[in-house]
Amino acid sequence: MQPDPVVSVVVPAYNAEAYLGEALRSVLAQTYELLEVLVIDDGSQDRTADIVRELAMEDERVRLLQQSNSGVADARNLGIEHARGVYIAPLDADDLFYPQKLEAQVARMESGDEAMGVVYCWWISIDHEGRVFGGSSPWNLEGDVYEQLLYVNFVGNASVPLFRRSALEQVGGYDESLRARGGQGCEDWELMLRVAEKYNVGLAPGYHVAYRGVPGSMSADCEMMAASYRFVMGDIRQRRPELPDYLFRWSGGNFYSYLMGQAYGGGRPAEALKWLVETVRADPWMLLARYTVRTALRSLAWLAFRPITTLLWPAREDWIAFKRRIGLPTRTPTTREAVEAGAKPVMFDRRRVKRWESLSNAAAKPAPIASPTEGT
Repeated sequence: MQPDPVVSVVVPAYNAEAYLGEALRSVLAQTYELLEVLVIDDGSQDRTADIVRELAMEDERVRLLQQSNSGVADARNLGIEHARGVYIAPLDADDLFYPQKLEAQVARMESGDEAMGVVYCWWISIDHEGRVFGGSSPWNLEGDVYEQLLYVNFVGNASVPLFRRSALEQVGGYDESLRARGGQGCEDWELMLRVAEKYNVGLAPGYHVAYRGVPGSMSADCEMMAASYRFVMGDIRQRRPELPDYLFRWSGGNFYSYLMGQAYGGGRPAEALKWLVETVRADPWMLLARYTVRTALRSLAWLAFRPITTLLWPAREDWIAFKRRIGLPTRTPTTREAVEAGAKPVMFDRRRVKRWESLSNAAAKPAPIASPTEGT
């Protein structure tokens, strides 16, 4: 008989046959072996369930749960409900864990105490074919980081954190209401914020996750992400009226500039300009930020020359591939090692650095241990 798992990896999956097998094998290859893998088939109509059953025959740590299509938050919560582990590690079905991810995070969690509710790490970005095209800044924040996390989601994506299960039970799990309200996409950030309100946040340094950008994924749906963000921030404003208005303005400017970059990177320059307007509406100063200006100019140039370039490069990805073939720089790392070797803090520009530093003292203050009788 296998010993009880310390880590439960929860994988929501909807029509995930393209990448699910690779994702699950990345978990089974972890150096930390005292784990279980719960895959929640959220009403898939492809081979998702068959892939899980085949792997379960090879490794008894894999378990399949099935439900009618109810959304990613509901699927994750179902997995947590059936999990046996002390710690919960979410993994999206198209992302990957590198081998030491769980070992590093469990070690950091167990070096702390019950006040530490979650441990994060850094991640690299890969495309639908697994090619590396960037990575997160190596953030170095621990402790009470609530305001910094509200300003910018430095945890980055749903596959990064390792949660203490008791912390998730205390705050109530993922918010299933976002789907009903028409705003999926920010469930992971919203949950991180609720955990960070009541617990310390820890860091296991290292690039331990590969986050895959897939055309048509939820994170690529900027309208849906924006709706989700507005619901999350609206709920926080009601729950925490003492938080300053400027913090929400800064957060909005950052988030909409992120959507602008997502739209431009997805080959939708006209949409990128739309999110430029939302960025400046949320935080007018962002009109002078280097990233905002650069992305806006590139979007305008792409629109201006699009009638000509369409004949040669139907999509932006074709243009990037052409640049690679003829040896032009693309500023695209080709390996995880290249990202790690070149990793350095990216703190936007001088104004946003000053904003960040104005919030940095909070990281030195210990977060209170959550009372079992407190609400969410």
